[in-house]
Amino acid sequence: MARLRRNILYNLAGQAVLMGLGLLAVRFVFRQLGPDAFGIVLFSQTINAVLVAVLELGLSSTTVREVAAHWVGEPGYVRDLLRTATLLYWGAYVVLAAALLLGAPLIITRWIHLASMDTHTATVLVQVLGVGSLLTLPRSLYVGLLRGLQEMGFVNTIDVAMLAAQQLGMIAILVAGAGPVPVVQWLSATYLLALVAYLLTSARFVGWRSLVPGYPREAGHRSLRFPGQVAGISTLGMATVQ
Repeated sequence: MARLRRNILYNLAGQAVLMGLGLLAVRFVFRQLGPDAFGIVLFSQTINAVLVAVLELGLSSTTVREVAAHWVGEPGYVRDLLRTATLLYWGAYVVLAAALLLGAPLIITRWIHLASMDTHTATVLVQVLGVGSLLTLPRSLYVGLLRGLQEMGFVNTIDVAMLAAQQLGMIAILVAGAGPVPVVQWLSATYLLALVAYLLTSARFVGWRSLVPGYPREAGHRSLRFPGQVAGISTLGMATVQ
């Protein structure tokens, strides 16, 4: 119970700090960036959040479930599962990032109404921020792994540190008089730094070999049914909300 209580406290404290930092920075960033740039930032992050939620396909929930249930008794199976999930997550990221880079000009001309920003700058913002924020997809694998291992302290520490770096870095860049492109570059850099932090932390617990992409067939078939059910529930819920 002591470990459970500690993890609950980590979650509550982490989420409270995240909410406070977000509320602290949003007004300042909006006033400094202007409506066009701020709108593109929100648009890109929202679209990517929806894509990640739909395309995650229940794998993160499966990782939490299988790691928590089998890490002690069947570490070999868990390592095979992680290799399979790594292949799927990073494969999906490469496909989505390439599609976003190619489709950004069409998104700007067909979906977004610009009041003052030129089309080229807006396209660069969508491409840079989109490719960076899509790193949330492979990152969710490592989040699921650490949650399955009940290491919530690491999860909340990394998340809070990333958001704090995002907000404080944006404010510093804007105070220095820079435009929206450096802000978006910084946002993408923080997504990458958070991914690296999760990757290093995960390797500390399961080893690097467990995080190399592969497809051990037995592990993939054994855990296929559960993520399929979760994906169906998630997709139906997302469709209902939209």
